[in-house]
Amino acid sequence: AQVDLGIHVRQVAVSSRAAGTRPLHLVDGRPKTTWRPKGRAGVGEWLELELGPQQVITGLEVTKRGGALRDLELTFDDGEAGRRTTLSFPSEGGDVLRATVPPTAATTVKLTGKTVGP
Repeated sequence: AQVDLGIHVRQVAVSSRAAGTRPLHLVDGRPKTTWRPKGRAGVGEWLELELGPQQVITGLEVTKRGGALRDLELTFDDGEAGRRTTLSFPSEGGDVLRATVPPTAATTVKLTGKTVGP
């Protein structure tokens, strides 16, 4: 998977990782590198992007490399009260999710796998 918020990401934490993949591959901007969770990607797997000082997020792009993941829950944390929203990959089998969100100030963004499907 690759994630692009259009802003600097300081650190990446993940629920698990497959051998040979690194969490920072999520945000390095190089399509040939990737992060994969250990085992089969799906419900409950998560990644958290630490942004450092609070930044305003207006959108994101997530590219998956195959797999059956359909929906992601995004949690934006501003250090006080978080905001959640669920985003879905295109139903036509697309592997790229592009979404705009209302401008949201956050110090971390967490993406959690919610549903899988064909």
